[in-house]
Amino acid sequence: MLNGILTGNGSEVFLCHVDGVPQVGIFCSSDSKIHHNFVRHNTTVTNGYGLCGYAQKNVKVYSNVIIARNGRGIQLTPGKCTGWEVYDNYIEVREINSFKVIHGLKMEYPKNAHVHDNTVVAISTTIGQPTTFNSGMGPKSNCVLENNTFVALRVTKPAAYAFYTQKAAHDNTVVVRQNAFYSNDWLVCLGKGGGKNITFDRCAFHKVTPEDKTKFISFVMYRQPGDNIRFIDCLFGKGVDPKINKFAMGPSWARDGDYHVGWTVRIKALKGGAPVAGVKFTITDKDGKEVVTTTSNAKGEALVTLLEFGFKCVAAEKKVTELKPGPYNVSVKSVDGVAFVVLVDPKGPTLLKIDLGAKTAQAKARKGECPEEPKEKPFWRIRAEWALKNKK
Repeated sequence: MLNGILTGNGSEVFLCHVDGVPQVGIFCSSDSKIHHNFVRHNTTVTNGYGLCGYAQKNVKVYSNVIIARNGRGIQLTPGKCTGWEVYDNYIEVREINSFKVIHGLKMEYPKNAHVHDNTVVAISTTIGQPTTFNSGMGPKSNCVLENNTFVALRVTKPAAYAFYTQKAAHDNTVVVRQNAFYSNDWLVCLGKGGGKNITFDRCAFHKVTPEDKTKFISFVMYRQPGDNIRFIDCLFGKGVDPKINKFAMGPSWARDGDYHVGWTVRIKALKGGAPVAGVKFTITDKDGKEVVTTTSNAKGEALVTLLEFGFKCVAAEKKVTELKPGPYNVSVKSVDGVAFVVLVDPKGPTLLKIDLGAKTAQAKARKGECPEEPKEKPFWRIRAEWALKNKK
């Protein structure tokens, strides 16, 4: 491997300018700290990253600027790669001489990784598909991806994706929350290896400019299906329609897929204005199928997630069906025998107040917790305007 800087275990690399390296800017060894560096690599061989560390442990990468002349950003690799924290970095990638997917930030089966507060921009060139974030995270990996900004720019022919999967298999140990995704092309793509059990929690999805014809989600997988992709309490910016999708349905290589948009409902049981614990709530969909059963806590509260709509593709039938499980019936039963049913049909984060004395319910919108648009123009937007204007 051709490295600009090859660290040893326990190294600290800071205030370095790495320019023109043909493969990897800085190779990060175990227990090292890599911070406040400027990397401007110019990849001429395979797997050229600004920063990476194959099978290395307990690495901190923060406050670096990576702007590739030609190449990828940061890679967290499989095997023994564990305990990485990557934060406060600015990453901008383009790849001129490769037909492969361009990665701004790639998590390829690491474990115990925390990636937060980074800004990642991926720009298409004459070839190659730019992806700002590439997920290969697997089950039981204890990885958190939060508070990042991902920007995918299509300035030439190749498609651009803000979030891309490559055989990702998430579970409840993988957290994707409160990230902001921007694209002037596609926002989300289930790639060739598919993906399953991916939940976007309180994430925001936006166009780059008001004129963009941004599409929401593309399923192009042909090795594995794309199952149980969920968007919960997410913000869809002006002009972003989460119902715009594309399911690839070729004769032999397509796979089934589905995704859903839903909202959390905070139920609060009250009697005479006081919270009531131990109230049982059984929620069924419009067809009478039980969705969830829960009980109010000492504060009289319970939190449930209800899906508003979704789409399911059966590749063998070349058929895509829209799913609408609501409105929902909430059966209420208190410990003193009060029982009744109320109706709820959430279109956003919802607070459902249930008055046990009056046997009534009131639903109202709850304030969301998604990332907000910055009031001042961020650095990435200045760079994006330059790239779109100059087509590079």
